[in-house]
Amino acid sequence: MKVVSWKTLIVTLIMGGGLLYFTVRGCLNKEPASLLWLCLAIYLIAKGIFVSFSAEAYKDDKKRAAIGKRLYREKFGIFAPIMPYLHILIILLDALLVAIFPPTMPIKILGILILMASVIYVFCLSRWFTKSMKAAMEQETNDTLQA
Repeated sequence: MKVVSWKTLIVTLIMGGGLLYFTVRGCLNKEPASLLWLCLAIYLIAKGIFVSFSAEAYKDDKKRAAIGKRLYREKFGIFAPIMPYLHILIILLDALLVAIFPPTMPIKILGILILMASVIYVFCLSRWFTKSMKAAMEQETNDTLQA
């Protein structure tokens, strides 16, 4: 078996292996969410290894990444690189807000509202991205069939 993408394989083994290690450790400590993380780790490792060894899967993965970058650039312009990570920045802003100000009721409510805004943002962005990605993939398939 020939490795198509060494970079994908190495990242999969390092990141997936680390996630798997900490997840198994959590399962052994009987943490309830660890089983969910274990399923995610196994899925990500399997997908990464499949993409690393399959030329067709690697090509499809690259095509999906290119379409995703194009969609973000079309929608958000110069802010495209940070938009997928904006929810993390919102959560960090919330943590900073809670750390700096005293824990009064208005600050607690504001903190909860900011966290809810982050969840709503992720939900809306993922819905938009899924719909746009499906449409772009269908258009790409139709263009390929017509050519």
